[in-house]
Amino acid sequence: MRIAISPDENPGDPGTTADPTITERDLNVRVAGALQEALQRCGQDAWFDPSITFVDRVQRANSDRTDLLVAVAHNAGGGQGMRALFCPGGHQTDVPTWSDGRPNRQDDLAAAVGAELEAAQLVDWWSPEDEAVFECCQFQFDTGYLELEFMDSPHDQAIYRQPGYPAAAAEAVTRAVAHVYGFTYVAPAVPQPEPPPEPTPPAPPSTTVGELDVARAMVLSLYATVLGRMPESDQVITDHANAALQRGLEAMVHDIVESKEGAAKLAERAKLARLAGLLG
Repeated sequence: MRIAISPDENPGDPGTTADPTITERDLNVRVAGALQEALQRCGQDAWFDPSITFVDRVQRANSDRTDLLVAVAHNAGGGQGMRALFCPGGHQTDVPTWSDGRPNRQDDLAAAVGAELEAAQLVDWWSPEDEAVFECCQFQFDTGYLELEFMDSPHDQAIYRQPGYPAAAAEAVTRAVAHVYGFTYVAPAVPQPEPPPEPTPPAPPSTTVGELDVARAMVLSLYATVLGRMPESDQVITDHANAALQRGLEAMVHDIVESKEGAAKLAERAKLARLAGLLG
């Protein structure tokens, strides 16, 4: 079905400014844009042109075979919740069918929208009201004129100031329209979680010769030199003494190389050189 979406206020008209954080016009446009996207996702021919006036929009809708006009509005004036506006004398009990014979479903639509908004916890209650609003009285078929929240109500402000409000309100209205006019509601796709990051491959073994490598080489050299100075087999060092000597030399060189102060490190390296000279 072809559905016109109206953001109520005309371009340049802010609507109610009861909330200093956002104008009614801006809030209406956000919900209207989300409503168009939701209806199109459900396969409906929904159109929305925020650059034209509501008078031009109704004229276009009357001339291009639009089936339904949904006006997105917000209110102010001391109330709370949603109001569904009807042109006086435009209820289903007053006009059961329109000029082309199609049924008047405006009351059914208002009730369905109210129920969906309540189920989504966007309103606590809703009410129908008769008011001679241009869109309601001048469009030739069903009109859903929806004043979704009161912008001077702290209760309603806490709802529509939430970042997800435009989409949530649009989805509730779309579910209601689908229910009344008999098309399938298609829920928005659930974002898929991002895949876990690929594990970082282990770093290849370093080919750089570090200070500790040099120290170990020096330990082996010193150890071999010390063993070379030991007596022959009749005075062979036991395995335990051998291992103790190796550990002691390695610990000594490791402590020297790992010194944190640069100057001290150089001095310790000099000690190594002297030690190697004495044993060599």
